[in-house]
Amino acid sequence: MIKRRVSIEGFTLIEVLIAAIILFSSISLVAEIYSSSSIASKKSIQRVNFFQSMSLANKRINFDLRAMAEDKRSTSFSGSFEILKVSYKWNATRELFLAPPYDDYSEINWPAKFGFFNVQVTAAQQSFNRNYELKVVTW
Repeated sequence: MIKRRVSIEGFTLIEVLIAAIILFSSISLVAEIYSSSSIASKKSIQRVNFFQSMSLANKRINFDLRAMAEDKRSTSFSGSFEILKVSYKWNATRELFLAPPYDDYSEINWPAKFGFFNVQVTAAQQSFNRNYELKVVTW
């Protein structure tokens, strides 16, 4: 009787383990890259919202301060509000209170009505805080 050689084709256990290690390493690497890019994207969206709201906040502070500054006796004002989930707190102090410039053609002495304010602003959104200063003129 003639014996036939039976050849067994396929991968050895070592080859399968090495292939599995390579496959799972590449999957975990892709998952880590996706996770870190997702976190970076969320942070950048949060910062964009934060800085977009600053323009609106400055307009709101100007409006509020002009309304409050009609009381000519007070020298400091404060307020707080929220825009786009960013909390703003501000304190304003009057640095100057001036009359219009003297006019040589008319003999009228105008009373002081122009206020120059230094405004300290604190903006906070979750873990991101920022302090800044702005100048506001009222009349």
